[in-house]
Amino acid sequence: MTIAEHLSPDDVNAAFRAVADLLAPERDLSVVNRDELGTLLRLLCLVREHLERA
Repeated sequence: MTIAEHLSPDDVNAAFRAVADLLAPERDLSVVNRDELGTLLRLLCLVREHLERA
């Protein structure tokens, strides 16, 4: 099975919105592991690009 059979670009966009919703109320971003957050966002970008090409 491929990624496109499990996810859609809308699913990835929803994941981006969920991350933004978690970060928005947090006043002190020092509680966020910036390396892990950066990795998550880069992975979501790559998945969305792949799905848009599929």
